[in-house]
Amino acid sequence: MINSYDSSIRIAKGDNERLRFNALLNGTPHDITGELYYFTVKKDTAQSSPVLIQKIVTNQATTFFEVVLTSEDTNKLEYGTYVWDLRCKIGVNEISTPILVKTLEILEVVGNV
Repeated sequence: MINSYDSSIRIAKGDNERLRFNALLNGTPHDITGELYYFTVKKDTAQSSPVLIQKIVTNQATTFFEVVLTSEDTNKLEYGTYVWDLRCKIGVNEISTPILVKTLEILEVVGNV
C-alpha cells in the first residue's frame, strides 16, 4: 500500500530528514484516515534488540504522511547500518506491514555545524 522508500535510506549523522510515504491501494491513492503508522528503527531484526527510534503517525486525513527524523534522532545513532520497517494498525485487531525490513545507513560527515 505504501509506495515510497522501497529501498534503503541514507542519512548523514546529525541531519534532519522528512520521509514521505504515499498510500496506494491497487495503484490508486488510499485514504488513511484513522490508521496508525509505526516507523521503527533497530540495530537488527532480533525481537530482543531495543527500539532506537520509533515514530507513530496518527490522525491523518489524507493519502500520504511524513515521518520526520530529527537531528536528535540521527545524532544518537552510531555510524553504520540499521534496519527499519513500517507497520500499520487499523482499528483494534488489524495489523499489516506495508514495508518489510529495509536498511537505514547513518553516514559519516567531515564538517561540524
